[in-house]
Amino acid sequence: MENALLMRVSVFSDQGGRKYMEDVTEVVMEPEPGEDELNSDEQDETKGNMESTPAATKSDNHPQRSVAFFAVFDGHGGREAAQFARDYLWEFIKKQRGFWSKDDEEVCAAIRKGFVACHHAMWKKLRKLNNH
Repeated sequence: MENALLMRVSVFSDQGGRKYMEDVTEVVMEPEPGEDELNSDEQDETKGNMESTPAATKSDNHPQRSVAFFAVFDGHGGREAAQFARDYLWEFIKKQRGFWSKDDEEVCAAIRKGFVACHHAMWKKLRKLNNH
């Protein structure tokens, strides 16, 4: 198996001397979408559909590649902000145009756009909470 990467991952958090823990972590491993899923995602994106997921199978001739997302969300903005980022950031990142590109600059630009999109969504939710 050429270019195989086998990985075992664990996460540890330590509250230390604080009364509560605001930091959260996230580890996600999922299959990369195939060309057909990428094309359907682009069509769904124009319709505003954020619910599509990549298929998990590939033929034996083309092994399934996976992508991993590792994150530590510091709770300086409060635990709710860290939890919101944990729950939504990965989805915002992988939905950005260019994230699944083979061009590193496009991928980096998509990651930045995903962070900005998550930030705006967090502010939108905060405005809704403050209006109630």
